Amino acid sequence: MPTLNHFHMLILLSLFSSLFGCSTAPVKFQNAETNAMTFQVSSLLTQLKSFDTDRDTKITVLDTVSFPSILTNSQGETLQINGIYPLSIAWQETALAIEAKQSEVTLDKNKLTQKPLKRARDLISKYYWDNLTRRLDKEGVLAMIDSKTNNAGLHIYVPNSDSVQFNYYRKLLPYWRSQNVRVYLHRLPQKITAGFVRNLDGQHGILALGYRQMGNGSIEPLPFVVPGGRFNEMYGWDSYFIALGLIESGKIELAKAMVDNFVYQTNHYGKILNANRSYYLTRSQPPFTTSMIRAVYEKLPNNQESREWVAGAMRAALKEYNKVWMSPPRRDAVTGLSRYYAEGLGPCPEVERGHYNEALVSFVGDKQFPQAKNVQELIDIITNSFQKNPKFKIQNKQLADFFLHDRTMRESGHDTTFRWHDKAADYATVDLNSLLFKYEQDFLDLVQEGVLSSEEFGIAEYWRNARNSRRLAMFKHMHEPTSGLFYDYNLAEKKRSDFLSATVFYTLWAGIVDQTQARKLTRSALLELEQPGGLASTSLSSLKKYGYPPGQRQWDYPNGWAPHQILAWKGLEQMGFPGDAGRLKQTWTEMLAKGISDYNGTIPEKYDVANRSHKVFAEYGNVGTDFSYITKEGFGWMNTSILLGLKK
Repeated sequence: MPTLNHFHMLILLSLFSSLFGCSTAPVKFQNAETNAMTFQVSSLLTQLKSFDTDRDTKITVLDTVSFPSILTNSQGETLQINGIYPLSIAWQETALAIEAKQSEVTLDKNKLTQKPLKRARDLISKYYWDNLTRRLDKEGVLAMIDSKTNNAGLHIYVPNSDSVQFNYYRKLLPYWRSQNVRVYLHRLPQKITAGFVRNLDGQHGILALGYRQMGNGSIEPLPFVVPGGRFNEMYGWDSYFIALGLIESGKIELAKAMVDNFVYQTNHYGKILNANRSYYLTRSQPPFTTSMIRAVYEKLPNNQESREWVAGAMRAALKEYNKVWMSPPRRDAVTGLSRYYAEGLGPCPEVERGHYNEALVSFVGDKQFPQAKNVQELIDIITNSFQKNPKFKIQNKQLADFFLHDRTMRESGHDTTFRWHDKAADYATVDLNSLLFKYEQDFLDLVQEGVLSSEEFGIAEYWRNARNSRRLAMFKHMHEPTSGLFYDYNLAEKKRSDFLSATVFYTLWAGIVDQTQARKLTRSALLELEQPGGLASTSLSSLKKYGYPPGQRQWDYPNGWAPHQILAWKGLEQMGFPGDAGRLKQTWTEMLAKGISDYNGTIPEKYDVANRSHKVFAEYGNVGTDFSYITKEGFGWMNTSILLGLKK
């Protein structure tokens, strides 16, 4: 077994509560027999507002509250509450009653003393997934206004090859106009180019997704689940982790619809998109399609219909594998490894104003753009130049490469990080090649099981050779034998990186290493990455080695992210290290439980795992922390991490 590092002892000593979270302070009802009281909603809200002393529409540890706190109903009965957490539950239950248009709300002891993670689990299954579910139908389209652009009205783009949905949306235009919403319908060209996407600035919009044929000849767009907050689209790798959570909550058909939407994207857009917005048409994301298909398939009835569904979904995954990840420029012919490589022209359209300021300030005054007086003017001039002429060239190679690497870093899902020294397109990454190894293993398994036809999908030997070749290439170019760790490979400089990422655990999850190799890797990786709240996304020592400031980029130390935790847990369990997996689960869920308890049920996008805090202010801040009264969504993959983290 891997040895304990100094964090492990501190963590084990500090974990004094059950896996469901810290025990709550007691509540005392005047009527001890029923341990419940009914309140008029308006009266209860008025009383509770007095405890929100900082007026942020939440009840948290930041409020100055004296305990016991007394709540009184119209019959003069009293409820005594000791503690912020049960008081915040009363606040949240009042908010739910208001939303349901109830005049009364009943508070009972079981509800007010429910453990934080058990309450979160119930809310996720009962409310959060539903509140995160979208459908691009008559009413659903109106919820898709994009906060990341300043477009006037809403633009809908339909693939050139999909006349059915184009006609469906065309018939809805009069209705949307009657609702005083300006909706513009567009049919995409047969060939999508970077120049076409660049010229959509000012009219970017939502991309159509899958649909099902109804019995009456009409169609119904398929549902999908968004991450939450400002991320109000179907995202690529988020969707895999969301699907795992949906499955855990028993929402199999919704998870299946997520796969069907992936199939639609591959068949009509040529790839799994970063998300279904027009500015992502030339950008993919980490590939999890085959894993998502198999996770759903395991829950479907064992019949011919299910096998036909799997074959259809895997057919799209095969197309994605061959045309996106195994073709230039993403596949490197010399090493046999793959890399992220996003197409595009100039700055990423969705990036907020000011985000590029620090990175591009040194280019202000470039001889090609002498009229630019600041970074925003430089960005505007470059953008306009590409719009006028898609063949326009930025003469300064360093500036031109910056935009390539920036797009590519975003395709990797890890935007942003110092891990690639701002040269993401130069690196074949451990995570991408682990994911593609998993594709190859999944095809091999399903062909061997007879689920997939070898005539259509290739014989087992083909996939066995593909898998083994990738493993050999990864060991040759990425593996450091002394520590057992894997590092990204710099294709430009032809050398292995020494910047450690939590994605090293993908090799366990994908099955690239054997148990002996996994033991050495785990021992080395935990010493560098394990923190009091779980795994940091990169190591502090890697940042220090290159003089990068911790906390400046959101995908670096001290931050930890749900997808890294989930894949590490699974990988460690598969490799025979349940103790390490269990400890990491517990430290992560204990941290989340404290955040839920202290901060009004908050479930954010990410955490500072070194300080066990949701107060992460790098770059875009922390999605999922800005709400009033009660969080209605949580955050996609964080919801899943709670559900999976509670599993024994």
